[in-house]
Amino acid sequence: MSEQPTRYELRTRFRCLDCYIDTLPDPNEYSVYDEVWLEACPGWVGHLCLRCLRMRLRRDLKLSDFMLDCEINNHITQELLNEVNS
Repeated sequence: MSEQPTRYELRTRFRCLDCYIDTLPDPNEYSVYDEVWLEACPGWVGHLCLRCLRMRLRRDLKLSDFMLDCEINNHITQELLNEVNS
């Protein structure tokens, strides 16, 4: 039988690789297309908040970066991206 992760392990598992904030709560829970993610995080592994994703890409985020047909991205709007990009 496998051990259940501790509360601490669950909270640290979803930390941004760059700024260490918790990426689990909205708006930092999102899904981008593989090409976008690989450009920002070539090793595939980890999580990035939206601001750190933008910084790693060295450009503003666009709606076309996100898989908008995925339910996890229902909160991604142009207004949110304008705030992140500012």
